[in-house]
Amino acid sequence: MTIKTCPWKSNTGQDRYGYQRYGEVIEVVEEEAKWVRKIFEWYLEKVPLMEIRNRLIERDAPQKGSSVPRRVRWAKTSIQSILNAAREYAYGIKRYTRDGEVFEISIPPIIDLVTYEKFVLLRQANKTHPVHHVKIDYLCSGLVYCPCDKKMKGLTYHRLGRKNSKGQMVPRKKTEGGNYYCSEKYPEMRHPDCPKSIGHKLLDDYVWNKVVEVLKDPGVLLGGAQRYVNSLSSRAQESEINIEELTKQLDELTLERQWVITQARKGKLTDEDMDYQLANLNIQELSLKKKLNNHQQDDFSDKLKDWESITKEYLENLSESLDWLNEAPLDEEERVKKFQMKQKLVRVLVEKIVIDKDRQISITIAMDLLKIIAAQARAVHIQSVGTYTHKPISPSSPRPPSIFG
Repeated sequence: MTIKTCPWKSNTGQDRYGYQRYGEVIEVVEEEAKWVRKIFEWYLEKVPLMEIRNRLIERDAPQKGSSVPRRVRWAKTSIQSILNAAREYAYGIKRYTRDGEVFEISIPPIIDLVTYEKFVLLRQANKTHPVHHVKIDYLCSGLVYCPCDKKMKGLTYHRLGRKNSKGQMVPRKKTEGGNYYCSEKYPEMRHPDCPKSIGHKLLDDYVWNKVVEVLKDPGVLLGGAQRYVNSLSSRAQESEINIEELTKQLDELTLERQWVITQARKGKLTDEDMDYQLANLNIQELSLKKKLNNHQQDDFSDKLKDWESITKEYLENLSESLDWLNEAPLDEEERVKKFQMKQKLVRVLVEKIVIDKDRQISITIAMDLLKIIAAQARAVHIQSVGTYTHKPISPSSPRPPSIFG
């Protein structure tokens, strides 16, 4: 990239925190500049970013105006953008582009070079290189929520040791682990009932045990499915009545359109009147067709004809896989296969998991009947056209049951 020094060029773009443009001149805003210096001062004292944020808010440090109202005061990204611009603040540089060319203009510096050099050294020392990365499988990934209505994400940690009462570092028995944690970074935005985090093993084991309970005794699940099918049947009956009524109204519109055209041909209507009335009829027709299409889409009666037998067979197949899944894996490859199949089972039956501040776990169990029926239909189709060779399986090398088609 070629950078040109061109002080007479008209500069564009938003000014950094601590600066304000007046025509062609950029000047230091001292009320902001003093907080730039404070941020670097605190950073060199190794104050954490969130503590720097708290200090800025407590001291009511002003932020640069924005065209969009700020949802969060002094977000971490705002502080990081100031720290990332350390070179510009130290050397007094503003960069902007015009027609693909990058230009530099001189502006008054805000921090001194000694501060900048110390910052560069500390920033380099703070860079982490995770050589002890440990991969942990999160069974419920993407399904866990906290009262903040945010998905809780998996976070893997590695701890080398801890300090004892004498201040000596001693190794931990368990050095790695994982948590599900709330992704809301700012305390003032966090719900009062948010648990902040929960151990991944505690949650995964609890949810898996609930899934096993459901599969071993699917009566409650089938009972809920029956109520759902009954409601769909009621809707289908209502839709059938509505479809008949809407079809009748569309036929009446067709007759009315023909009448308007006939009257115009006889000279009893002007062309303008005919166009006006036909336009209104077209609008009514579009509205009726949209309603008709919605009611036709609500009719699942054909697809759900044999839902009970199909769903029972599907759940029985899933249940048969439990013994194999709960056995200890023979090697890493089998462990991965078992985890992936467990995760698929969880995603089939679990819709949402909510954790409160006391770490009480609420699980919403739900089945998508139409998806299950479609999956079973695909499985039957594959079995009818495929070629299979049966081979006996020795107890020492069990094969995972095929439960997802």
